[in-house]
Amino acid sequence: MKTSSLYVTRDDSMYDTKSGFETYEEANAYREECQRSWINHADYVFLITRDSAGNFVKETNLTKATKEERIKLLEEAGIPLK
Repeated sequence: MKTSSLYVTRDDSMYDTKSGFETYEEANAYREECQRSWINHADYVFLITRDSAGNFVKETNLTKATKEERIKLLEEAGIPLK
């Protein structure tokens, strides 16, 4: 069984990286809050997928995905949009 989680990080991977979000809406709200405070940097919401042993399988940038792709990926991962 695969497990999935969301995390938010800055485009240069420095400073704040946060995980443990229950929904995409919660993660995206945090991303927007950070983006307003970090001038000239973009923040992204990533979906991390791991196998049953906890090994990394895939990292997907949900911020750059289309709305349809994002909904499908979150649904497949069992993570609510809201």
